[in-house]
Amino acid sequence: MVKYRPSFHYTPKDHWLNDPNGLIYDSKNNKYYMFYQHSYDKNNNGILNWGLAVSNDLYHWKYKGVPIKPNKYGVAFSGCGVIDENNTTQLFENNDNTRFVCIVTYYSPIPKIGLCYSLDNGSTWIEYDKPIIENLNREYGDFRDPKVIYLKQDKTWLMVIGGSCQCRLFSSKDLINWKFNSEIYDLNGTLIESECPDLFPLNINDTNEVKWVLLTAGTSYIIGNLSYANGKYFFNAETSRKLTFVDHNIWTHLGELYASQSFYNDKFNRRILLNWMIDRTSNYFSEKEYNGVMSLPLELKLGYVDEEYILYKKPVYEIKQNRKALISSIESHILSNELNLNNINSTTINVELSLKKIFNNSVDIKFYQQNGKYILLNYNKSEEKLTLDLSNSGLIVDEVLSCDLKINDSLNLDIYLDNSVFEVYVNDGKIAMHSFVFLIDNDLSISISSDYELFVEYLKIYSMNLIF
Repeated sequence: MVKYRPSFHYTPKDHWLNDPNGLIYDSKNNKYYMFYQHSYDKNNNGILNWGLAVSNDLYHWKYKGVPIKPNKYGVAFSGCGVIDENNTTQLFENNDNTRFVCIVTYYSPIPKIGLCYSLDNGSTWIEYDKPIIENLNREYGDFRDPKVIYLKQDKTWLMVIGGSCQCRLFSSKDLINWKFNSEIYDLNGTLIESECPDLFPLNINDTNEVKWVLLTAGTSYIIGNLSYANGKYFFNAETSRKLTFVDHNIWTHLGELYASQSFYNDKFNRRILLNWMIDRTSNYFSEKEYNGVMSLPLELKLGYVDEEYILYKKPVYEIKQNRKALISSIESHILSNELNLNNINSTTINVELSLKKIFNNSVDIKFYQQNGKYILLNYNKSEEKLTLDLSNSGLIVDEVLSCDLKINDSLNLDIYLDNSVFEVYVNDGKIAMHSFVFLIDNDLSISISSDYELFVEYLKIYSMNLIF
């Protein structure tokens, strides 16, 4: 299945991949750690472990095996990772290595929360001798997927946890002894239920003003504040849920982004998100060795525009640093009908496109092959709608994705085609679309057409380096 394996999105060499788990940056050794759910079976046999890949630049990843495995408490479901810099656990006495701690859901049949730590910079891992949250009588229901953040000013660890039940907050001073704080409610007063929740602060419009963002499995987000009263923390929603990415049908769409998690820390203090890109193509390709793709690392920023909070997301700048060569370029072009760039002959590309003077236009951007198959991206100004049409894209017919998009007169697109992955980031990441595509040939060309004249500020096509 070499033809369709992504070249700059992470995939396992073989078998199953799903949720990103412990995402940690180790500043002592300048390494990003990416744990993820991993099974020794292409279609997930249910015996889940934590696989691990390591990178120096968030682009090139090296597989490091399966360091966290099932134990007597159950299989290793999703969790997170932190660095215990101040040795709050008291597990790192007389040890100057990076103080890695992973918080793991152990499941069989009652979920419990456990802890693993490493004394040798992540080479080997030690299981703590008992669960850190027992859930003995299922008092917390089918809870799992803990995500932990450190509140430096309060010298407190804060955990958000969900699962097939309501989301809750727990707090701890030492990562081992945890206290239940509160349940989390939507703006309308209903309890929020979500797998893989994540909670973190972001500055608004790059100012010093801060809001807290609650991500629910990566598919939606709520903006609010974190408060503290009577020894407990509370998340106070200020907005209702809003979609993070363009709405897909999670049961049918190829490439739904799900089960996201943000890195605990980062070299440049960014909030970086990874998502599991759900892959439902194994039944189509029996020769496919792997199942599951990790998204590109996405930098998150919070904007407040026209009295509305917007979570912007776009690939970290390290992705563009790994462009190999400029294949084709056009600048300052008046488009009166159609513009064609032929013989791209690559399916691992980054396309940057800036269109101006879009007043009443319907604009088509088409990635097409000589066999008649194509990917169509359309923006209709009068309807204020962006559409990704994959119904005639290749071997597998996928659905048409669309969303509302109001612009003034400009449209900036950052597009990535990575063999079988196609994604679009619009106007600095205000909107993002993702899918799998299976082009039959590499004889790729690109056309831009419009029913009214517009201005192409630039169109640049780059080839990409390999991830491994």
